[in-house]
Amino acid sequence: GMRDAFLRGIATMLVLDLDAFISREARERKKKAVTFASIAAALVMTAGGLVWYNIDFFRDMLYIDEIQIDLGHKYFLLENYTEAAKRFEKSAALGNATAQNNLGYMYQKGLGVEQDYVKL
Repeated sequence: GMRDAFLRGIATMLVLDLDAFISREARERKKKAVTFASIAAALVMTAGGLVWYNIDFFRDMLYIDEIQIDLGHKYFLLENYTEAAKRFEKSAALGNATAQNNLGYMYQKGLGVEQDYVKL
């Protein structure tokens, strides 16, 4: 088709053997394809490795706040204030305002933690 006509025209202008020119062009195209596929595979494997290595980090960053505050509320309702304080502390350290408020209340009342008006 069009590709063969184009290659035939170039081979004629450069005074090259058409079969040798086509096979050289095919080798170059194959070499580029293999190089591209190798680079793509390396990038995919690297990205996969990074995700696999950090999967716990990503999961914790996405869900730890919600999980810890929910557990804190459940422990608080069960009057297990020590565990509730631990859960609220984890969530508060991530900047959760509700957990910080709940933890302040617990420090004010001395529930599960030693009463401390400075940490309010």
